[in-house]
Amino acid sequence: MDARRVFDQMCSHDVMSWTSLVLACVDCGEEDTALELFQRMICEGHALTSSSIVTAALKACIRVAAREEATQVDGKAVKVSSLEKGIAIHCQASKLLRHWDFVLDSSLMEMYAKCGSLVDAQRVFDSMPHRDVVSWTVLMSGYAECGDGNKVLELFVGMKLKLGQACCALDARVFVPVLKGSSSVGSLEVTKAIVGEVYRYGAEKDIVLSNSMVDVFGKAGSMNDAQQTFDADSRSDSMERSRSWIQPPGRRREGPGCLSPGCGRRRS
Repeated sequence: MDARRVFDQMCSHDVMSWTSLVLACVDCGEEDTALELFQRMICEGHALTSSSIVTAALKACIRVAAREEATQVDGKAVKVSSLEKGIAIHCQASKLLRHWDFVLDSSLMEMYAKCGSLVDAQRVFDSMPHRDVVSWTVLMSGYAECGDGNKVLELFVGMKLKLGQACCALDARVFVPVLKGSSSVGSLEVTKAIVGEVYRYGAEKDIVLSNSMVDVFGKAGSMNDAQQTFDADSRSDSMERSRSWIQPPGRRREGPGCLSPGCGRRRS
């Protein structure tokens, strides 16, 4: 790997160069090497002056967990080996890291959730002095993956109450785990309420989310609602394609990141 060759040729290494190499290994699918490099950096006595290197190591740990077979521990599916690696990284960061931030907390929560330890993910969440939509979403995703729909819905309600106006721009990344949670609960009424929230926030045009809505209605046994959602999405796609041909190029919408005055406006 070119990044490793350049790194080895350097006379000295700082945290930035270590971070770049660890991230390069993760991006190239060499998660085990990334974790070995992180431990080597610690053993050589380098100071953890930035949370970025820890976040990179946690990202590698999450990738390792994705390919590990889960083991049943107290009735829960746990990625034991990956969890041990993640706990070690957490302990080292707690002792050595000079500056902690909420991005690192979210990465820790994701690592614990992906490894099957929602108790630890919840503990990190509860200890956070400030929580944003990302941190709430990470925890909801963890509970959704393990099928605890009631907890997902409880967190969703709690997030809206705690964040208030900060929830004015909820998107598909938030609603996908919430829909999965409603599916676990198995209540058509709850599912319809969540889908109503999706439309209220104008997030229904996301293809993954629209497919999730069709799927969750199907699992709830309401094929009429599933068909109506599917048909509405199909009409919306057709209308969007028509508008894209009709509108002059200079006024054509460029997707969710556009800066035009009407872009991202919630439906009334």
